Amino acid sequence: MVENDEARQKSWTSQKLEWLNRVSVDPRVKPGTFEVGFCIIQHANAGTGIAILSDRTISDKTGISSAEVYRHRQALKELGWITWTRGRHGLRIKPLFSRMNLMLDYLMHLREVRNVERLDAPLKRKNKSSPAMDLRATK
Repeated sequence: MVENDEARQKSWTSQKLEWLNRVSVDPRVKPGTFEVGFCIIQHANAGTGIAILSDRTISDKTGISSAEVYRHRQALKELGWITWTRGRHGLRIKPLFSRMNLMLDYLMHLREVRNVERLDAPLKRKNKSSPAMDLRATK
């Protein structure tokens, strides 16, 4: 039973890290927004997947004003990374994992672009000739 709990916790930790990795890749996510997301995912419960936090608690933990925390949290919601409901003890914030594959596709696309650029680089260097090389070729 203990091994099963450890495996489940390890799986949840891996899932949270993957979520953070994908949020960090999203070009629309600003640094402060990522920091708020980081704080939220740190508090997400393994059993429910929900973090119960207030903007003030996030502010205390990040050093970002409560007004800015609200704006960053709203941005995460609009970008499809979280959703929330209001509860008695604060916001019940749920990280959403549905965008993770989209960001993985985006990462793979960026990698393919770099590979093409690497393959094209020797051709570009080869086609660029210096004026000195042109003079030697005509003699």
